Amino acid sequence: MPLPGPTSYGRPMDRATSIFLEELSKTSADIGGRKRVVAPAGAIQPKRDEGEIQQGKVTFRENQGTFSFDSAPDVQGLKDKRRKEVRPGQPESPWRATKVAQDRACLLDPDSPTLRCVACMMEDYGKEWLEWEPETLWETIRKDYQTYPNEETKNKLMAVKAVMANDYFWQEWDVFEKVCSAFNGRIPNFGNMEDLSIAELALGVQIVSELKKRSFKNEVQAYVASRAHEEGYVMLPEVLSFAQGYLDDLMQGTEGPVVKEKLLALGDPLELKVTDDTDPVHIQAGLLQAVSVYLKSNDTHEVHL
Repeated sequence: MPLPGPTSYGRPMDRATSIFLEELSKTSADIGGRKRVVAPAGAIQPKRDEGEIQQGKVTFRENQGTFSFDSAPDVQGLKDKRRKEVRPGQPESPWRATKVAQDRACLLDPDSPTLRCVACMMEDYGKEWLEWEPETLWETIRKDYQTYPNEETKNKLMAVKAVMANDYFWQEWDVFEKVCSAFNGRIPNFGNMEDLSIAELALGVQIVSELKKRSFKNEVQAYVASRAHEEGYVMLPEVLSFAQGYLDDLMQGTEGPVVKEKLLALGDPLELKVTDDTDPVHIQAGLLQAVSVYLKSNDTHEVHL
């Protein structure tokens, strides 16, 4: 199904959204519509050990606080002391060098979480990078990190810029789909509707909820409900519950409403022990639990903008 053009539904897109769509369209054409393969929902496994994630956060917080002071004299005193210790050619701040190396690795890893990439940008450039032209942003990153981001990371950053500049993500299904596609490490295909899973849509909404909060319009609700109906869901994950009413309408005349009531009667579907892969209720609980695993496997720590 062809997507609307840059003047979606007769309304001209703002510059941030137009740039996002244009840049990702070029990327999609250059790579021939390639997209990252995502495992079926039931087979998704966490990418990293939770303890490793938490340890990384603790280390980052400890390092971040290394050069924080309460008064100007303390800052000046430390600078004077460091000047005496630093020999010609020696880096002034080993911590800074380590941080740059970590951020560089993040920008080069196609699987880096979107919010981790955003954190890198916010720590070094504040909110200003959200208003930069793409060429300015890529060249600044190249100068500071001695590398260009990979295509997946570029897509994520461009999608973030579009989300922060306007509300089309909550209003129009095509922008919603392409942003979710980018946030899941795909190369968005602008020639057709994409076969995004409910888990991928849930991750996209979860990431955006950390950046900006708005109410979803009917068009996006209907899009999410139609994808869920095609995948056989009778109840949406909590993060996508805004579209449950539309899904209920699509299930009229089917066994869906009955299965949903049985599922709710058993309590929290995420706590249900799935033992029968032929029981519709257990199947539905398994679908929701698979989405939960996928969301937990993607680090979505808060980023304050």
